[in-house]
Amino acid sequence: MSTSLTRLDLSECAQLDDSGVSVIASQCRTLQHIFLRRCCLVGDVGVQFLATYCTRLESVSLCECLRVSEKSLVPLFAALRGNLRYLSLVKCVWVRDASLKALARDCRKLGYLNVRGCAALSDHSLHRVFECCARLHSVDVGRCRVTDTSLITLAQHGRCLQKLGLRGCARVTDEGLRWVAEGCARLSFVNMQECPQVTLSAIRQLRLHRPECVVEHNILAL
Repeated sequence: MSTSLTRLDLSECAQLDDSGVSVIASQCRTLQHIFLRRCCLVGDVGVQFLATYCTRLESVSLCECLRVSEKSLVPLFAALRGNLRYLSLVKCVWVRDASLKALARDCRKLGYLNVRGCAALSDHSLHRVFECCARLHSVDVGRCRVTDTSLITLAQHGRCLQKLGLRGCARVTDEGLRWVAEGCARLSFVNMQECPQVTLSAIRQLRLHRPECVVEHNILAL
């Protein structure tokens, strides 16, 4: 294995486990981008090896790595302090607010965050991420326990925000969307599907403020 690798995509490698990640991490210490999407046998032990050896990482995808939790994510974010730009934790069901609070503290240059399906995440951590990570340009918090509180914070600090995913965020209302529409001048895409408290009136207001913005929703006009 080349020790000068900077990018490695092992997505959907069903047999890759923590021992395999440990070998990769120890031999490829110059890695800057690693993608482990749907590597279902990779868990906290493997991620801790990344934190130990691969401290130059800028992009990390652990999408649907169901064995990953804050036990390894908190030290990973500390190790990548100042470097991390891209993070995908889609459907990592064991991710809790403590992980995102650590992310907000240590990785303030983050530009891309996808935590869709991390149902335990709430305003307790997300508002802190939005407050601290002012370079975020793409955010997906679909099916998280986010409310208007976090969206207001995002609108106040998200000057770079271009894409926002809110699908299945049952606690978001017209008020939060109004703040986003008025505060995020670069917004070009929003997914508002399955947001039962958002009305067609709010969608129209969003389009009025941001006519260039593509809005995906499933609200029927009566």
